[in-house]
Amino acid sequence: MRQLILLLLSIINIIFIVFTFVFHIGIDYLSLRIIFVAFSLVVGIYSVLLHETKQQLLLSVIEAIIALLHIILITSAVYSVVYA
Repeated sequence: MRQLILLLLSIINIIFIVFTFVFHIGIDYLSLRIIFVAFSLVVGIYSVLLHETKQQLLLSVIEAIIALLHIILITSAVYSVVYA
């Protein structure tokens, strides 16, 4: 069950990241993106701490890295809107 949740969160995060690059979303849906990425990061870190198999650990680390990448993109978008 954890693997399915982590996989789903990873896929949704990747979709958000691709949409950010393709459509230059900026700060549209910013609150939704922040809530989702925070939830993804917390679930990823929680799963790293409570992993049972190597596969779960790998999936958790990948999810946390994808969430951190998404946080960097959100920060970059906000910075460019505010200071550009």
